Amino acid sequence: FIAALDLNTDLLVVDGIINDLPERQVIRLTRSRSTRDSTVSRPLTGARLEVAVNGNTVALTEGDSGVYRFPESFRGRAGDRYQLRIQTSDGSRYE
Repeated sequence: FIAALDLNTDLLVVDGIINDLPERQVIRLTRSRSTRDSTVSRPLTGARLEVAVNGNTVALTEGDSGVYRFPESFRGRAGDRYQLRIQTSDGSRYE
């Protein structure tokens, strides 16, 4: 897939995997902007993230810059339904 984007378009990048491993689950948010010569990526801080799991809401907390953590005891399960909700500090919402 090759997206047709204008240069200097500010994009939200979401990076994360939910699994059942005994490790802290995280989602990383960055803003990426492409110029003619390079791509600049910077952490997105101050957002509110939550994941609906089978209709129940799990809130994530911001740790390191742009890294949002699930509660430590959270583990994914095959067959569960997940929906990520993001609200950035400027009020933009993504689902």
